[in-house]
Amino acid sequence: MKKNNKKFDKTLAYAYRLLSYRPRSKKELSFRLKLKKIDEAIIEKVIQHLEGLNYINDREFAKFWVRMRLSAKPCGVSLICYELKDKGVKQSIIDSVIEEQTKDYDEREVALNIAIRQKEKLRKKDLVTAKRRTFDFLKRRGFSYSNIYDAINQVFEK
Repeated sequence: MKKNNKKFDKTLAYAYRLLSYRPRSKKELSFRLKLKKIDEAIIEKVIQHLEGLNYINDREFAKFWVRMRLSAKPCGVSLICYELKDKGVKQSIIDSVIEEQTKDYDEREVALNIAIRQKEKLRKKDLVTAKRRTFDFLKRRGFSYSNIYDAINQVFEK
């Protein structure tokens, strides 16, 4: 029994360390603990313990992730949804958090500003190359095709 308590304490300490860097989803934390070859039963106990303390909360994690992605490295809403889904957040939580957090987020305006910066960076390239690279950049950032085409047309057709 003491051996299990030691493993639990050690796993809990590792989980706390991971959570000290940034919030994590339940799936994300579980995956990181599995990488350490920790027994499933101990992982489950640690996850339950942390959920009880509200250190793991997928809704709060999703809010954090959306705020971080919209401010630090602006991108399209579809990319944020994909990232949250990949991190194990339920679709219902994703939908409500995205709706709540992106009320004042104008994806079209953000895409336009990024396209303007890209045009400046690519000013020595020919027009076709600059448009293609800007399109690819915006697509990787998760912007919708309509917003990408609008941004490229506004920036490169002037």
